[in-house]
Amino acid sequence: MAPSNWSELQADALRELANIGCGRAVTALSRMLGGRRIITEVPRSRVLGPGAFTDLVGTGAEPLWIARFTLGGDITGDLLCAVPALSAGELLGDLLSESSRAVAGSAALSALAEVANIMGSAYLDGVAAFTGLTVVPSTPRVERERVTDFAANWWGQPGVERGGLIIATWFRGDQQRDRPALQACLTLAPSLASTPSLFSALRLSA
Repeated sequence: MAPSNWSELQADALRELANIGCGRAVTALSRMLGGRRIITEVPRSRVLGPGAFTDLVGTGAEPLWIARFTLGGDITGDLLCAVPALSAGELLGDLLSESSRAVAGSAALSALAEVANIMGSAYLDGVAAFTGLTVVPSTPRVERERVTDFAANWWGQPGVERGGLIIATWFRGDQQRDRPALQACLTLAPSLASTPSLFSALRLSA
C-alpha cells in the first residue's frame, strides 16, 4: 500500500520510529566524542521519488560523505548517513589526529566507515527494540559525492523501491570556538514490502 493511502497516524509512526533510531545513533556518537552535546531535529519525510533525497538533504555543490547500509531481515530497504565534508573532518579530528581533518588516506576513510557503522547499528538497534522486528544491515559503503549525483545513482539502482516513504533526521553538535559545526543526516528508506510488518509491530493496520 502506497503512502498516499496511509493515515496520518501511520506516517507519524514511521517518523517517530526514525526519531527513536536517530536518538540512539547520536547517543552513541556523543559517547565516542567524550560526551559532546548533540541535538536532533524533527524528522522530515517525503514519498520516495527522483527528487526526494535532495529535497530532504539539500543540493549544495560541496560533496558529502555518504554511507549506505542495505537492510535485510524483517525490514528491508536502506539506511543512509550523509556527512558534509567539513563535519567529517571535524569528526575525524576529534577521533584521530589533527592531521586527519582533511579526511584523506586509508586511516581516515576506515575511521569514517567505522563511525557510520556504529551510528547505523545504534539507529537500527533502536528500530528493532521498538518494533521487535529483525533488521540485518550490510557493511556500510562509504562514498564522497555531491548529493545530486548520489541521489541520481541511488534512484537508478534496481534495489531501491519506488513510492515508499523516506524519513531524514538532521542532527548537530554544539558549536565549539573556532571549529566547524558538527552536523550529519540519517535517512531511513524502508521498502514498501516492509511496511505491513512495521505497521503491525506498531499496532497499526496496514
